[in-house]
Amino acid sequence: MGCVQRYLGLGREYVFSKTQGVGTVVSGTCLQGLIKLNDTLMLGPDPLGNFMPIAVKSIHRKRMNVKEVRGGQTASFALKKIKRSQIRKGMVMVSPELKPQACWEFEGEILVLHHPTTISSRYQAMVHCGSIRQTASIVNMSKECLRTGDKAHVKFRFIKHPEYIRPGQRMVFREGRTKAVGNVLKPITNSQAAQNRPKPNKMQSRTQGQGSSQHNTTPQNQNQNPNVQAAMTVAAHTANKTASDDLKSHKSEGVLEVTMDKRDTRLNTKRNNKRVNGTSAVATSNEAMSSQNSGTTANPQMAGKVQ
Repeated sequence: MGCVQRYLGLGREYVFSKTQGVGTVVSGTCLQGLIKLNDTLMLGPDPLGNFMPIAVKSIHRKRMNVKEVRGGQTASFALKKIKRSQIRKGMVMVSPELKPQACWEFEGEILVLHHPTTISSRYQAMVHCGSIRQTASIVNMSKECLRTGDKAHVKFRFIKHPEYIRPGQRMVFREGRTKAVGNVLKPITNSQAAQNRPKPNKMQSRTQGQGSSQHNTTPQNQNQNPNVQAAMTVAAHTANKTASDDLKSHKSEGVLEVTMDKRDTRLNTKRNNKRVNGTSAVATSNEAMSSQNSGTTANPQMAGKVQ
């Protein structure tokens, strides 16, 4: 299989094609080692950072069929059992003995050639490294801010998908008029990133286990995400507020009903009083009429006696 270390970079200036009767064809430059016909290489990384084994069916260089390609030579390779949709610009073909791993983050040393203001953390720009062209953001730097002419160690993180990077590669960092150049110092693979993550506390893990075993108990607040805690507190506050509003509305409805009942009773008493007064007035008028009648009857007698 030739040399142990084989590395083929698929340049971004080359296009992938699907030739009729041949299959998928890729073009690139062999950067190191030797690639022979019918060799099995690892192609990647895909959007998930994985590499897939592929077989080289034929090799063409300057429109001539060749059996091998050495480092520094550019050629076209026909691959077996792979679709055009599975390949993108920036992928590499490497030997399985290298055990390639994709990385989301990498460390590099850059020199700022020009920038109108200052560069700080979370700054995003386009990274060119070999055939790689992808936007990356600055995670942290050895300095607080960078200006034109400054040099620093910077940790980058790709935005879209992981890439395959080797130490010592040249890179360009640009965005508009901003331009910086540098070298890749150390790619950070997924395994190294997992090792650098802080481990949870034993007491927290125990409390989490107890919380998962007890279904009726509420989870510990200290083990939850602060955003989740804030959302829970806001939800509880709104629930309490709605409950209090409901209670107030029920109380107000009860008060209104009571007042309406009192008003009805007052109206009823007034009506009854009017009826009683009306009957008493009728009775007094009847008595007055009877007294008048008796007076008229008594007057003739009196008149006769006076005469």
